[in-house]
Amino acid sequence: MSIGVGIYSMDGSSGYEYNATQLFNGACTIKAAYALYLCDYCDKNGIDIKTEQLYYTSAHHHGGSGVINGWGYNKWYSIYDLTKYLCHESDNDAMKLLITKFPMSDFYNYIIPLGGESDWANWNGGRASVQQRRNEWLAIYNYINSDAPNAENLRYFLTNTKYCYLVKGMQYVPTYMHKSGWCDSYSYPSAADAAIIQNRTGTYLMVVMTQDYSTGNGH
Repeated sequence: MSIGVGIYSMDGSSGYEYNATQLFNGACTIKAAYALYLCDYCDKNGIDIKTEQLYYTSAHHHGGSGVINGWGYNKWYSIYDLTKYLCHESDNDAMKLLITKFPMSDFYNYIIPLGGESDWANWNGGRASVQQRRNEWLAIYNYINSDAPNAENLRYFLTNTKYCYLVKGMQYVPTYMHKSGWCDSYSYPSAADAAIIQNRTGTYLMVVMTQDYSTGNGH
């Protein structure tokens, strides 16, 4: 098992890192930064994410986590709803559909200059370090605290999410935004989570990334 950890106080007063530069398969943790790129792109290009729609067909089926596949093909979804399912449910089909309008090549051109993920195999097989995820979430934090048109939408997308491993062991967590990712595939077994957590002592960013090379049990 390999593990990387980063815990940072958002006021800049303290931080802890362990193995923070090793590259791990990030799995679906990439979706938080992708949602940032999408919201910022729509801001700058005058796209209303609640009215602009994309058409979902069987060509967009990826499998794995998600909900829209269970509702059938040949349906229109707003960019807003697709991004919500992308973050809340970690919906792979929503991601594959969104990529048709907001391609991964443009995402990487956006996120690499911010110090984010740069080792791209495919959208759910790219690798990232704890420090790269930290940089992405710092950009997310700055964006949601700005006056950008979709700032509150992104805050909502990342607040109402499932499968937050990091908070399960905490007794008191009133507010958090997060995106986890996991994959038990033989080729890159991993589990990871990144979260901005607000508790009684302050606001913190936590990133944990793991990879199990022998058992496939990254959890």
